[in-house]
Amino acid sequence: MLCRAKLPRNLWAEAINHSFWIKDRLRHHGLKSNKTPFEAGTGLKPDFSKVPEWGAKAWVKDLKAGKLDARAKQGRFVGFDTGVKGV
Repeated sequence: MLCRAKLPRNLWAEAINHSFWIKDRLRHHGLKSNKTPFEAGTGLKPDFSKVPEWGAKAWVKDLKAGKLDARAKQGRFVGFDTGVKGV
């Protein structure tokens, strides 16, 4: 993931966290119910339609921007915030 996205090695923890985020939403034979771990815990089917590619360019809202300043800064998607519900 790091090589493909051409991002620095110090983001290895974010890459691992995102790979586990994906793995939790995929079926595997460890569960006898033929559900993903995400389905087993939430009762919802995982939706990958809005998940950007790891390392893709993203825009981050600048909360300190003034009226005449740019409202966002360009960044890279390195995973979801684990403290936010709804993702």
